[in-house]
Amino acid sequence: YQRRVHGEPTAGANPDAESSGKSPSPLATSLRAAATYVPKCYVPKRQTAATVAAEEPTLQLFQTKDSPLCAAVRALAAELSVPLKIVDVNPRKGQLKSPEFLQMNPSGKVPVLLDDKFAIWDLNAILSYLAATRNGEHLHSMEPRQRSLVDRWLSWNVELTLAVQPLVLELMVKAKRKGQEADQQMVEAAIEALQPLLKLLDAHLKDGQWIAGALSISDFAIGAQMKVLQSFKLLEDHENIIIWLQRLLGRPSWIVQSS
Repeated sequence: YQRRVHGEPTAGANPDAESSGKSPSPLATSLRAAATYVPKCYVPKRQTAATVAAEEPTLQLFQTKDSPLCAAVRALAAELSVPLKIVDVNPRKGQLKSPEFLQMNPSGKVPVLLDDKFAIWDLNAILSYLAATRNGEHLHSMEPRQRSLVDRWLSWNVELTLAVQPLVLELMVKAKRKGQEADQQMVEAAIEALQPLLKLLDAHLKDGQWIAGALSISDFAIGAQMKVLQSFKLLEDHENIIIWLQRLLGRPSWIVQSS
């Protein structure tokens, strides 16, 4: 497999762009690389702090800056001391719907994680992949019973995400970005639909520090959504969720990802 070395182009480089004197944008370069994926086995290697600082990150995160799902990926990477190269995608410029991006993720959504031309999309898949390939087995155990505890909460988070989406649309996208008034009926209906989910999680956390017993990728996935709900002041009646969320967001990994 070819690697870039000083003065030598990688396979798939664009000779026309180089001959014209115009350098392709970082987003275009990353997307073009993703389109030429050749499968290979991942071989973990040990890295010291010095080598991590000196090497170009091999993982690229395609994100929008205010996406809570992308925040969860950044936090888990920080938890595992895994460097990321961040590639910001601008939906307003149509970059999520470009042919190159859709080849990585046909649904046209972030986050997308690119590992040496191999694209992973869907938050649960990305978190699982990071834990499996970057020494994070303690966050997604291979022991069947413990793993099932984590996986069932990851599945539950899909339902939570669908319930949160209308609030994000009305209170963030429409009201803050587009200057439009939120549909209050839609907001009230979404808040009502959330209540059973919040009550369930709050009761579950009554006797535990973390969602699956020990800290796991389910905390990162669900924490991203709860952080959004906290910003909407929708957690005030759920003390156990608040305590758990403060514990999670107080970890250095979450503090670092937000800086």
